[in-house]
Amino acid sequence: MNREAYRVLCQSLKGKKVLGKYIIEEGIGFGSYGVVMSCKEILGGRTLAIKMLSVEDSPYLDEANFINEINQMAKLYRCPNILQFILAERHG
Repeated sequence: MNREAYRVLCQSLKGKKVLGKYIIEEGIGFGSYGVVMSCKEILGGRTLAIKMLSVEDSPYLDEANFINEINQMAKLYRCPNILQFILAERHG
């Protein structure tokens, strides 16, 4: 993904409901396989970050790789510069 594609994606997702429980607020960053977006939890109002993997480009479509990344993120909950891992879900 390049900066222009990221900008367009952020504009198209802003204000949209995701997974039935979050409203996308803005983009935080992007990488080779997806984007990280700031979102607001509909019930509870917490501001969270959601990592959205690209279906076309991601090696994480492999179930084992996807689960491995979730497990690695969950282990980092005490790192001061890393957000707490809360939930992993597949959409679509």
